[in-house]
Amino acid sequence: MIRKTESLPPSASRGRDWPYLESETDVIAATIGVEGPLRLRMIEHVASAGARFIADKTGEKRPAPAIEIANIVTAINGTIAAIQDASDEAIFFLHTAGGHEQRPLSVSELRQMLERFLAENREALDNPPRASKGGPAILVAERKLIANLRNAFVFARQGAKNFEGWPAFRAACLAPLAARHDLLRRSEKAWDTLLETNSLVRPFERLKKRTQQ
Repeated sequence: MIRKTESLPPSASRGRDWPYLESETDVIAATIGVEGPLRLRMIEHVASAGARFIADKTGEKRPAPAIEIANIVTAINGTIAAIQDASDEAIFFLHTAGGHEQRPLSVSELRQMLERFLAENREALDNPPRASKGGPAILVAERKLIANLRNAFVFARQGAKNFEGWPAFRAACLAPLAARHDLLRRSEKAWDTLLETNSLVRPFERLKKRTQQ
């Protein structure tokens, strides 16, 4: 528990941006046994990682191929309909105004191109792919999350190359995000894979040298 002489980091007063309950931060800290100012700094790092994941996830645009392709078809059909409804005066103006050096694409040619596109891509347009459950954007957010959590763990270890407690620490950090913020429940091996060749991960040795300076 947080002692009376301690206080939550500034992020704790940010309302919905604070991703963990106090009881959850107690569990996280207990996995590696940190106390005092180091505990508070570590919690700040963990909470920042969780808040960044929530912000990245909320701001992402997940692919929705069926909807996007339907929008394209609707726009094309709308353009064809607009061309059909255009008056002779509008068509004449488009063909004669502007003083082009080369003859511009005519309205009738535009209509033919659009109709050709619909005809030649009919099978694909009628059978769009399903939406992806987790596209590149969410994967990038997860890679940043696990890297930032590992960095918080390294910080709490003060650069010592000691992996003891990492699986429990990781699980305690990820569980609340999975329960309340739709974090994908990956296996330990899958999370380890996201850490491999992850440029955001701070090496133990680098931090150890920095803390000794």
